[in-house]
Amino acid sequence: MLSKSKLLCMALLAGVLVASPALATVNVYFSPVNSTVAVGNTVDVDVYAEICDAPAVSWGLDLLVDNAGIASYVSHTIGGDWDEALFTPDGDLLGGTSTEDVSGTVLLATITFVGNAVGTTPITMGYDGAPDADEGFYSISNGADGNVCFSAGSIEVVPEPASLALLALGGVALLRRR
Repeated sequence: MLSKSKLLCMALLAGVLVASPALATVNVYFSPVNSTVAVGNTVDVDVYAEICDAPAVSWGLDLLVDNAGIASYVSHTIGGDWDEALFTPDGDLLGGTSTEDVSGTVLLATITFVGNAVGTTPITMGYDGAPDADEGFYSISNGADGNVCFSAGSIEVVPEPASLALLALGGVALLRRR
């Protein structure tokens, strides 16, 4: 027979397990996580999703660039497993649909950024509002998936090489005058 203390411990453990948050069923990340680009040039960053639970058939995400004065969005291309969602009611920047169930690690999109000024800016993907068929990830079997983990990335903008060369020449000229 179980003692009262063992029974209480088992009840508490069961309560903790039931109340624990579920692990994310979709993980969204950038590759490379941190990108470097010269002022005035562009860089491509891939956005991947690890779809771990139910296969997805549609998704819609927003791109968040912390400081668009440093780097800004230019364009995007949707990954090969998806057709681009041409209309998302809430105005998502990126969206995809598929006639097939898509799971595993998949390319959602490739985003092109331009370097505007020297510095570093964080970037992330996300969605606003409650997940539904065009916000977040949606699967036929589970409906809207609210268990999404977004990993941030960054874009570092460095001076263009010509500017660095002019600075070096100026330094050499100063040294020669001495």
